[in-house]
Amino acid sequence: MIRALLFAVGGVMLAGIIHIVSVLQVPAFAPQDTWSRIADIAPLDRFLRIRADTDDDAVHIPMLDPMMEHAVCRYSLEAGAVRMRATLPDTYWSVALYNRRGENIFSINDRAVATKDLDMLVLTPDQLAIIRENPPEELQDILIIETDDMQGFALLHVFNGDTTLTPEIHAGLDAARCEIRPF
Repeated sequence: MIRALLFAVGGVMLAGIIHIVSVLQVPAFAPQDTWSRIADIAPLDRFLRIRADTDDDAVHIPMLDPMMEHAVCRYSLEAGAVRMRATLPDTYWSVALYNRRGENIFSINDRAVATKDLDMLVLTPDQLAIIRENPPEELQDILIIETDDMQGFALLHVFNGDTTLTPEIHAGLDAARCEIRPF
């Protein structure tokens, strides 16, 4: 009797462990993760303005804040560091970097930078070591982000609480740059 009870408890525990592991593995096997959706719409190393309220599935990323204007840049650090620049109106903005799995690896907003413009360099530790050997003069004014993830995407948000700023915000997002910078 005790032996049967131990087998039953062991079977339930094994089933529970298998269930937990399979649930935790679902995101790894999901075909439509954020990276895949962004890869379908955004070319490498270029910001693309996206909307939160569109019916067009090709440019729709779910759960974006409708009070914000958004742009996304998919990047790869295999060919070199990526420099992201944007001149935005005097309103709240933030930029967040995500790795390929959709995990946030860095974020900053306009209140935390010295200037109102976005100017940052995303690179690997090896690329940073090369740059430190012979740093360019412009490097002192650039926000440097070091990451071990070779691929990722940046999501730039600009608050649009006043519709009179919409053309200026759109112009700033359309002019935003996300370029490979081999050093």
